[in-house]
Amino acid sequence: FKFFEHPEQKDNEIVTVQKDNYDRIWFSDLSNQLFFIERDTVYQFGNDKLSSEFNLSSYVLFQDHLILKSISPLEHSDSTLVKIIPLWNDLTRIESDSLSNYYLPGVHSACINRAGSKYLYTYSPDFSFQNGLHSANKKITAAPFDPLIRELEKTMYMPYNSTSGSILEYNKNLIAKFNNTFCLASRDSSNTQIFTLPYAINQQYIFGDQLWLLTKNGLRIFDLKNSMELKEVLFNEYNLTNLLIDKEGNYWFGTDKKGMLIVPSFQIKKFEGITNGKTVHFLSSNSLSKTLNIGHADGLFKQIDFSTGRPVESTIQLPKKLGKINKYIKRDQHYFATDIGLVLKKSLDEKVPLYTMAAASVKDFIFDRKGSLWLADSYSVFRIRATEILIDSDFKILPDHRVLHQRTYALHEDFEGTVWLGSTGGLFSWEKDTLKPFHYQEEHLNYSITDIIQTPDSTLWVATSSEGLLTIKNGQIINHYTATGSFPDNRCNKLFFDGGNYVWVATPEGLVSINFEEGAISKYDIYDGLPSNDILCMTILDSIVWAGTSKGLVSFPVDIDNHNQIAPPIFITNFAIHEQDTSIAHSYKLKHDQNSMQINFLGLNYRSRGKILYEYQMIGIDSTWVTTETRYARFPGLRPGDYTFNVVAINEDGVKSSSPASINIIISPPWWSTWWFLTLMSVLVIGTVWFAISIRIRNIRRQDKLIRQVNELSLKALQTQMNPHFIFNSLNAIQHFLTTNDQEKAMHYLSKFARLIRIVFEQSKKNLISLQEEIDFLKVYLSLEDLRFNNTIDISFELSEEVKNHLSFYQLPPLLIQPIIENAFKHGLFHKKEDKKLVIHFEKYHQFLKCTITDNGVGMKYTQKLDNWRAKPHKSSGLKATKERLSLLHRNDPEFNESDTFFKISDLYNNGKAAGTKVELII
Repeated sequence: FKFFEHPEQKDNEIVTVQKDNYDRIWFSDLSNQLFFIERDTVYQFGNDKLSSEFNLSSYVLFQDHLILKSISPLEHSDSTLVKIIPLWNDLTRIESDSLSNYYLPGVHSACINRAGSKYLYTYSPDFSFQNGLHSANKKITAAPFDPLIRELEKTMYMPYNSTSGSILEYNKNLIAKFNNTFCLASRDSSNTQIFTLPYAINQQYIFGDQLWLLTKNGLRIFDLKNSMELKEVLFNEYNLTNLLIDKEGNYWFGTDKKGMLIVPSFQIKKFEGITNGKTVHFLSSNSLSKTLNIGHADGLFKQIDFSTGRPVESTIQLPKKLGKINKYIKRDQHYFATDIGLVLKKSLDEKVPLYTMAAASVKDFIFDRKGSLWLADSYSVFRIRATEILIDSDFKILPDHRVLHQRTYALHEDFEGTVWLGSTGGLFSWEKDTLKPFHYQEEHLNYSITDIIQTPDSTLWVATSSEGLLTIKNGQIINHYTATGSFPDNRCNKLFFDGGNYVWVATPEGLVSINFEEGAISKYDIYDGLPSNDILCMTILDSIVWAGTSKGLVSFPVDIDNHNQIAPPIFITNFAIHEQDTSIAHSYKLKHDQNSMQINFLGLNYRSRGKILYEYQMIGIDSTWVTTETRYARFPGLRPGDYTFNVVAINEDGVKSSSPASINIIISPPWWSTWWFLTLMSVLVIGTVWFAISIRIRNIRRQDKLIRQVNELSLKALQTQMNPHFIFNSLNAIQHFLTTNDQEKAMHYLSKFARLIRIVFEQSKKNLISLQEEIDFLKVYLSLEDLRFNNTIDISFELSEEVKNHLSFYQLPPLLIQPIIENAFKHGLFHKKEDKKLVIHFEKYHQFLKCTITDNGVGMKYTQKLDNWRAKPHKSSGLKATKERLSLLHRNDPEFNESDTFFKISDLYNNGKAAGTKVELII
């Protein structure tokens, strides 16, 4: 609630509150000051000049106009002053001079309709029709806002001089009211009826064919079709001052000193006169005699006879010692279940004696198809055969009559003649003179039973005190209604079958109807107009539902539509940042440290008296809807980003707001998380990293260059070792030819040797040569060696297809393979007498080149034996240099961390005998 007050307000007693078409709220006080509320601010209508010139007596909001009525100044003392103000203007700056004056003839008789009529009427007998409005200079003018004001073609004479009056329209007739006198007249005054009522009337309304009068003694409802016949009197104890009907259909009555009276529906009627608000413990009806039977406490029993069209009440006061009337059956006589036993009475005449069938507090009793009486009390269930029942004297129940020794509340005989007993210890059946406990899933159903009925499809309906409602058919539980679903309560008091498709259930949380054909469940409670949710019993008579509650008797039509289909509006009422309230807006842009907030909201649902559910979501965190009964949502520590908060209200019948109340929230990131800062930092970081990497790359390149230079120098140094070694061997061969006087071979050898020396010198300048160049070099060299061995060696080159097609692609250091071949000649083939062979094979090995040199010489072991006989064993410097050069080549290859992985010498055997040597190089 929010309190509104104006500093110039003279009186705190507000007499009228209205709303115009522009969402302003208007109110006036007893001092005839007029105010309006616009955008949560209170304004007094008009300025001081207007207030001094215009003595307000009443006002009307009609369509888009405000109509003010005042007592006219002295120069127009025979008229009533009216001002017409358009509501679409800015009313906070209105000037008195801008308002036109209109004068209605008659001082007291002018009246403005407050019930939605389109006319202004006057009742002065002096009124002569012209255009009805007189201007200040007494010239006749027409109303400039037709059809806002129109006049009758004839005046309607009222024989009473009064200071207040009003006109209502009904079926093209007029109903004029002055004080407590009503005049019903046709438009042409040809038929007039006058009624004077013996009470003061505060307000009057027409709904359909009914005239509602709000009086100091409640509400009077008259039938206009039947000459103002009084149909109903309600709320006698209230002085009703005003009435409003909200969009949900609730009636709001203003009272004098007793607050607001809210009536959800006039179809639900509470009978104060019949039950005086007393608890109703039992209800039954007889459709043939049109009677309703009501059981109270203290032996009070009532019957209401509806056979004449009007309810006729009769009261039977049984002895108070009987306590509550729990049940009533009329057979050959009247039977009452009371707190001291079963009471029998031949007639309801109080003078007729009653007889008692002594027992404890009787909860239920029935007569089975054989006429036997079944009696359930606080301790046991008894069966008394028809022949044993005495109707002219008290009767004492014997132990032999006991069937079950448990407190029992419900008895029922089904279509097959089986009697069902519902006790606090479970459900039992009596069949063929045998008592059987009802078992479900091999266990006894031990719920506390409160009532049992059966529907035409042979389904047994069993109400329990704490486990909901069960339906049983063919020994199986078909349905179990509990509070976890749409069923309102697990506690069930009574059941009633209406003869159609509905089973009614009385619960402490309202009255429930179940359409067992469709499965639909409806609930009726205090929000629909019941005086209490605690329903103890119910019945139906002539399509009227009667319910007994802890606060009296109520009724309503069986086809009443109590479903509230009005979507509740939803509003954001507060927005707090770090528990500090801020103004409400549709969107917020917040700083990064304004990230903890609480949003309060409120749904308007008058029928449920504020008991309402809410669903909200915060898009940006999670799109899931969260259900709550609280009116706020908290969001601590939100991350920077865009969020949308949505909330809807849900009324008591599950209808949601037509559209959610929403707030858009943008939480800005801190400056160190903004895009420009991150971009700048990224540029700085990238620049720094790039600078560091470039320096590192420069250093690595410089270091690699130095290493490469060192390696090149090392290779050249090794090559310089190879050149003299080869030249020395070649000169030895030439010396051999000269000493043997073979000058022709010596000259031929010298020619090839010169060519070979030129190739060696050219290749020595390079770090790497192609495989083609290496093969060309080896062929020249091998031709020299072949001459030295008198062409006795079979030399062959083998190249794989991959290598053969890419001879220029593969690169290797010069003079790398020659020392190995030379070693094959010197240590392998030299000692073999005949059939000498040398094979040089090249193939691709992963991303490397593999060279395999195979000879069929005497092998390494034989060569070592010969070497051991020498005085100075020979050490091959060529093989050592080749191994070192390969090691330098593979220094960065982790798979060749050992020399035997890229340089391998092995002996070949044939049947255990040496068959040559194989050398493998990975280049």
